[in-house]
Amino acid sequence: MKVINFFESEVRQHWLDEIARCEWGGGKFLYSLLSEGTFFDAVGERSKLLLLVEGDELISFCTYAEKDDIQPTKLTPWIGFVYTYPKHRGKRCVGRLFEHIDSIAESEGVDKAYISTNHRGLYEKYGCEYFGELTDIHGEPSRIYVKNINTKKEFNAMSKPKVLLINGSPRSNGCTATALEEMINTFREEGVETELINIGTADIRGCIACNKCFELGRCVFDDLVNSIAPLFEQADGLVIGSPVYYSSPNGSLISLLDRLFHSARFPKHFKVGAAIVSCRRGGNTASFDVLNKYFSISSMPIASSTYWNQVHGFTAEDVKKDAEGLQTMRNLARNMAFMIKAFADAKEKYGLPAIERGAFTSFGDGK
Repeated sequence: MKVINFFESEVRQHWLDEIARCEWGGGKFLYSLLSEGTFFDAVGERSKLLLLVEGDELISFCTYAEKDDIQPTKLTPWIGFVYTYPKHRGKRCVGRLFEHIDSIAESEGVDKAYISTNHRGLYEKYGCEYFGELTDIHGEPSRIYVKNINTKKEFNAMSKPKVLLINGSPRSNGCTATALEEMINTFREEGVETELINIGTADIRGCIACNKCFELGRCVFDDLVNSIAPLFEQADGLVIGSPVYYSSPNGSLISLLDRLFHSARFPKHFKVGAAIVSCRRGGNTASFDVLNKYFSISSMPIASSTYWNQVHGFTAEDVKKDAEGLQTMRNLARNMAFMIKAFADAKEKYGLPAIERGAFTSFGDGK
């Protein structure tokens, strides 16, 4: 893969046709600016459109521009129109573009760039910091991030892997939380960033199979599910923890996972998954099996440990006495960290395996 400037390419029409494939609204607007010749009027005469390409295929793109949708403002330059085509997500393509922007900005004597977005949890992964909220040209609030220009060494440091952990227990400091905390401490030792979400007693309704998410790109019920989705998209791994309720995971967690995995349309291919369960005495392996099904249908490799991923106890203090259970959590975190790093290395060298999507057999003929 390499980064090129659209306006320095001898085959601009080809790249324009590639941009036309983008189904994102922002990409369509960018296409109209380019095809109508109004790009520089909109974002400034010294602006650049950067393309990450492989052969004749467009992988990802963004602008490095004087202006964006926050006007008037003295803040400049801006990184905008950031997009990666779905089949290439998870390869840190945005990171490659940002690294190229670092080089450009450094040569210009620029020490920071700004991003206007509604995303949460996306740009933090690339070392950006939340700057504040400003009003865009449409009168809508927008989250502003600042990207400090980094050397190559600093960029690599900020790109360390990240794991999202979901505590499906209504108790944020109970048995399940104790097991997750043991993993978090081990992840920290392995150089892996973590973010923990406690679903607590949130009112999470089940999926009603309306399939509006196919149109909206998110669940029609705007609750914790939609807040978790962008964090899941940017994570390299996902840990789901649950107490055992009648030999099954917590019902609220099941409702959340059904809707999250169905409505989150981004590829989950080769994000590493791990399930952990907490029980007083029994029902753990049945619950463990249910949670693993979410990973195995999503092309997510499942991390394992030196025993099934479970702890035992009626209270958090009981779990702290489960020496083998906590040992299992630590080994699980180490294995998961290794898998994430190994897959990231393999993605850079070989890319992800192709996925066939053509067949959808429902046995409608009754045979």
